[in-house]
Amino acid sequence: MLDLIRMDLVRMRKMKAGFIVLLIFVAIIGINAFTTKKLYESTQDINSLARQLDLEDQLEAADIPVTVLESLRDKMDLRIDPFEEYSRIVPDLMPALFLSIFAVLFTIADISSGFIKTIGGQVKRRSMIVFSKLTVMLVYELLFFAVSFGFSLFFDVIFFDNLKFSSAGTFLGFMGMQLFMHYSLMCFCSMLATVTRSTAAGLILSVMTALQFFDLIIILIQRFIKAYFEKTVNILQYLITSNIIGVNLDTADVTKPLLICGITGVVSVALCCLSFEKRDMV
Repeated sequence: MLDLIRMDLVRMRKMKAGFIVLLIFVAIIGINAFTTKKLYESTQDINSLARQLDLEDQLEAADIPVTVLESLRDKMDLRIDPFEEYSRIVPDLMPALFLSIFAVLFTIADISSGFIKTIGGQVKRRSMIVFSKLTVMLVYELLFFAVSFGFSLFFDVIFFDNLKFSSAGTFLGFMGMQLFMHYSLMCFCSMLATVTRSTAAGLILSVMTALQFFDLIIILIQRFIKAYFEKTVNILQYLITSNIIGVNLDTADVTKPLLICGITGVVSVALCCLSFEKRDMV
């Protein structure tokens, strides 16, 4: 098992797609920090602040003194919290999309390279190959979020003069939950690629899942059931992507999202193992 993991780690390091996916996400974080900086700078201008507070007419009519707005501007908290800023990005669709793409490409790479045919008959159980790949995908996910958070903090230091840090424990707890849910999504996308045995099919289905395309279909189904059977059902609450984006830093009860993602991950791993055990390696 350790030998399989070492070989998969080498394959992961050699995959250009993994680095490209991470670089694109880091670039998005940089753009987000830059645009946030511009929004913050707008509060430094008295006229812009008046527009934001719907006080522009009073300012022009001299009903409100400029000194009042200046005092209000000085009292406004213009410090950025790196924990809060990053926690807004993590539940978004972008991390889920990039991790899904990597999961599919990494899963299919061993098939196209002939690795499975070579190693398939040399292991006691083919499911060991699945667990090896899933272990390496977990390593990549940890690196993905660690590196992206490091760059997020770096951009915050560059673009903002004042930083404040909220509770590190709360942030770490939130990240732990998001890591678990995103990993369940990666397992699901790996299962799609394994079952379909196609890079194109795996990528299309995974991207559609990450971008919540199937949510639109579910909404139409729910409307159809309500219109013709006069029954209200809520299937969206059981979809993995809906639960990922529904958990933020302030979410109180996360039991249900974690349970749904956990079940999805376990079922996905089981289907991956079953597919490998039944697959013809010749």
